[in-house]
Amino acid sequence: MSKSVTRKFLNVFLSCIGFCILLCLPSDLKATELVSNGSLEADNSLWGQNADLGNGLRVDRLNNSEQDLTDWTIVMIDGQMEWMLHDGSLPAYDGSYSLELIGAVGSPGNRNYGRIYQALTTVSGVQYRLSVWLKPRSSTASNNDILANIRNASSSGTIIATDTFSPGSGSDSAAWENHTLDFVASSTTTYISFEVPAEPIAPQAGQGSLVDNISVTSLMPVFTSTSANYPYDVSGDNLKAIPGQNMVIEWGLKNAGGPPDSGFTMATSVNSNLAFKIGSLTFEDGCEVANVNGAGGVPSSTCVSINNSGLTLGTVEYSNVGESGPWTYTPSADFSDPDGSYDNDVRGIRVTPGGTMNDGSSSPVGFRIYYQGQIK
Repeated sequence: MSKSVTRKFLNVFLSCIGFCILLCLPSDLKATELVSNGSLEADNSLWGQNADLGNGLRVDRLNNSEQDLTDWTIVMIDGQMEWMLHDGSLPAYDGSYSLELIGAVGSPGNRNYGRIYQALTTVSGVQYRLSVWLKPRSSTASNNDILANIRNASSSGTIIATDTFSPGSGSDSAAWENHTLDFVASSTTTYISFEVPAEPIAPQAGQGSLVDNISVTSLMPVFTSTSANYPYDVSGDNLKAIPGQNMVIEWGLKNAGGPPDSGFTMATSVNSNLAFKIGSLTFEDGCEVANVNGAGGVPSSTCVSINNSGLTLGTVEYSNVGESGPWTYTPSADFSDPDGSYDNDVRGIRVTPGGTMNDGSSSPVGFRIYYQGQIK
């Protein structure tokens, strides 16, 4: 399957009249957070060197030997940096803690600054977004710069993405602001790091940007699926799930909140009690499946309008085994009736839509696929 390593699969059992099918769809139903302790929270009983600065502001001086920041590794470039508990004049963006990568004021050559890093489990070839919130405290703009590096495989691995976030000059009353960096993972382990890119300079050499609410999520679309099945008769009569009755089975997929995407595969099993109607597989863009299970009617009456996905039917493959393939079977007529010709042995259908699915960030986009069969 296309992108089989980048997708999870959602198994949806559809309650049918007389039979049921298994629908397998590529699914990233909700972006999964990869960063542990992104808000930099921890039990302050771990604190070693710490000081109460008043107004509810406490700091812990972190260094190479004092790895108090849960789930993160601390590397001091020079001296110390400050992990802050903000209960007063400098509230954290998320939770109670944030981190300042610059420590107490020191003399030139000993300005106290460092970096932190964390290993993430990623999928090679998948695009991700790093997000971090910064609060610039120093009136010297360069002191507020934060260098973000994305490394492959190890904390000293090849840099696959980098950016210096420059919020400019600030003060203790400056607003928090968001910065992002997109990257494509090239291994199963990816390291993210943040550091002060250069020695802080006076004035305010002991102040820089507060860092908080660090996040990494994949940029795969947010897929949701719907399905329906119902008896169908050209005349509209005898809509019962009995042998000889024609059925319509349809499923829909929409991008309900993510960027464009392509290269995914949809597969469904065909129940052994159903003969597949040759040539009935239909793709309709801009249609969302209505909840019409058992309601009867014709397929055109069940389309609920939605923004077009931009996709086409693409490649269609069949199996005489099931939804897992092999995909080498060619349907042929075992019998015919006035509605068409039917194959008794189709057990799986796989569709790889053509094109790129439109962006669903502003409003959902989608399509539906349906086919007809006859109960044996």
